[in-house]
Amino acid sequence: KRVLFLMSAYILCLCFVYPVGAGEMTAGLDMGGGKNPLSTFVLNRMPSDNQDELRLRLDLKEAQAITGYGAVVNFDANRYEFINAKQATNHVLDADSEQQALFLATNPTAGQVALGAVKVDGRTAMGEGQLVELTFHVTGQPNPSDFKITDGVLVDAHGKLDAVTQLEVGSFDAKPSSFELEQNQPNPFNPSTTIAFQLPNATQVKLAIYNVLGQEVQMLVNDFRQAGRYTVVWDGKDAIGRQVASGIYVYRIVADGFVQTKRMTLLK
Repeated sequence: KRVLFLMSAYILCLCFVYPVGAGEMTAGLDMGGGKNPLSTFVLNRMPSDNQDELRLRLDLKEAQAITGYGAVVNFDANRYEFINAKQATNHVLDADSEQQALFLATNPTAGQVALGAVKVDGRTAMGEGQLVELTFHVTGQPNPSDFKITDGVLVDAHGKLDAVTQLEVGSFDAKPSSFELEQNQPNPFNPSTTIAFQLPNATQVKLAIYNVLGQEVQMLVNDFRQAGRYTVVWDGKDAIGRQVASGIYVYRIVADGFVQTKRMTLLK
């Protein structure tokens, strides 16, 4: 446990030594042989009520038994001013853990934010999930081409390192072009999970959780929403605050004639 923590912490500390150029953080490290050659970092835009503020979230996909990560987000310093970075509300490293992951972020030079985190309880994380929420002050319309992820690295349960070569920047469209209900993250989950959905126009929205018998467990959203992208957290409890049992649950959205249902699994 101590060796894994030290190796993960070493990767984390590399994020804060430079101004970093692409590839510098991982240069000289023994990459490969781990469980995460197919993992992906994705940078997505989040909703914001402030037109001068850009909120982004770094997500992780296809992770296997990880204990830590590091990455650098590069941006156009002439158009964006970095404000802050924080662990996402439903951080993938904190799933099924006794202690919150150790998280660090720094803005070593204009146009770069170095990010990293390590688990401190000896457990591992896997699957998909959120990592970091970043906030920038922006002038004009945000453009995804102004951002780039570099130096992605993951540490697995055996201390093996993998460079994350699949680094994606999603669409920055402020207004979605269609209705969509996303797969919850993480899934399976314990004790909570995040559900994201998007609306191309203002409308009444209902988003509810059901058990496999079709009985409503919890109404998460039942109000009028403007066009945009939204996230909501389900804490695994029913409408009167009782923790529900392990098993498969269904969540369903109804909005302006759009209806979509997805399944998720609660494991304890």
